[in-house]
Amino acid sequence: MQAQIPKSRERKKQRSEVARTYIDSLPNSHYTGCDSMWSQKVMAKRVRSTKQGTTIGLLTGYIRESGYQASGWRGVADAAEEHEANLICFLGGGLGVEASLTRPRNIAYNLVHSTRMDGLVIMGGALGEYIGPQALLRFCQRYQSLPIINVAMALPGIPSVVVNNAIGIQQAVTHLVETHGLRRIAFVRGPHTNPEAKERYNAYRQSLTQYGISFDPKLVAPGDFLLEAGLEAVRLFLDERRVRPEAILAANDEMAFGVLRALHQRGIQVPGEVSVIGFDDAPEAPFVSPPLTTIRQPLYEQGKLATELLFAKLAGLEVSEVTSLSTQLVVRRSCPCTPYPSLPTWPTEASQANPKAEQPILA
Repeated sequence: MQAQIPKSRERKKQRSEVARTYIDSLPNSHYTGCDSMWSQKVMAKRVRSTKQGTTIGLLTGYIRESGYQASGWRGVADAAEEHEANLICFLGGGLGVEASLTRPRNIAYNLVHSTRMDGLVIMGGALGEYIGPQALLRFCQRYQSLPIINVAMALPGIPSVVVNNAIGIQQAVTHLVETHGLRRIAFVRGPHTNPEAKERYNAYRQSLTQYGISFDPKLVAPGDFLLEAGLEAVRLFLDERRVRPEAILAANDEMAFGVLRALHQRGIQVPGEVSVIGFDDAPEAPFVSPPLTTIRQPLYEQGKLATELLFAKLAGLEVSEVTSLSTQLVVRRSCPCTPYPSLPTWPTEASQANPKAEQPILA
C-alpha cells in the first residue's frame, strides 16, 4: 500500500513553490537594485542557499500584534519558514534611548554570536532612529563576521532595503493641493537623527516650493514617531502658535493617530475642517476614526525581501548595496475624498519619475 504524504509536507511544498517565484512576481517598479537576471539566479540556487540547520537572527525592537515592526517581522518569519531555516528574534529596543525599560532590553543584542548564527537581518530604522546612521553602523560592525542585511536606514558597506520616502511625500502634497485646493499644510517631523525622517521633511519643503507655497516654520512641529508627538503638535499649532492649518501631514502613522485624537478631543472635524495624512499604512490605519489617508510603504515586503537577500548572500551571490522599494498614497476618509474599494497597485517606473502621474489607491 502506498504511503500517504502528510498534509503538512504538502503545504510546505506548496509554500516553497510560491516562494521560488516571489521576487520575479513583483512588478519591476516595486524594487530597484535587483535585476531580473539576479532574481532568476536567486531562485535557481535557492535549494542550495539553505544548508540543513541554517539559523538566521532578527534584531528588532518590540513586536506588537500590529504596527511597523510587526509587519516587517512577519515578512522575515515567512521567508525563513519557506527556506526551512531557523529564526531567532532578539527583541531589544531603540539604541540610545534613556527610557528605564529600554536600556536593559538591549542586552539581548549581546546574545548574538557567529557560532550560533549564519546571518542577520537588522531592523536598522527602528534600532537606530535616535542615534543616526553613523552610530548604527558602529553597532552593526560588532557583527561583521556575519552576513548582514539592514532594513530602512542605508548604511555604507552593508546591503540595505529602503523605501523612496520623497516620492510618497510628494504624492501626498500633490493630492492635497491639486485635488482639494489646500495650501496651508502643516508637517509633524520625525526624530532629527533619523535619515528617513529628514528625507520626508525635505520632500515636504521641496513640494511646497514646487507649488509656490511659502514655507512657514510655524506650521512645522517636532516629533519622535510616537503618538504623543501628534497630540503635542496640535496643541502647539492651535494654542501656542495660534495657527490653523488646512491639513496636517505627519511623518508616520503613529503621530497621525495622535493628531486625529487631539482634533477629535477639540471637536474639530476631520476632514471637514482639517485633513490628516500619515506615512506607513500601519495595520491600524483603516480602522481609526476616520480611516487614515496615508502613504503606504511595503512593510511586510521589506522584511521578506531583506531575508531573501540574506539567503542570496549565504548562497554566495552578490547583492546590491541599496535596494529601494516604492511607496504609494492610499486615500481614505481623513481627507475630503469619496473613497471606493480598489485593489492596490504599485507605481510604474514612469510614475516614480513623475509622482503626479500615478493615481492614488482609494480604499
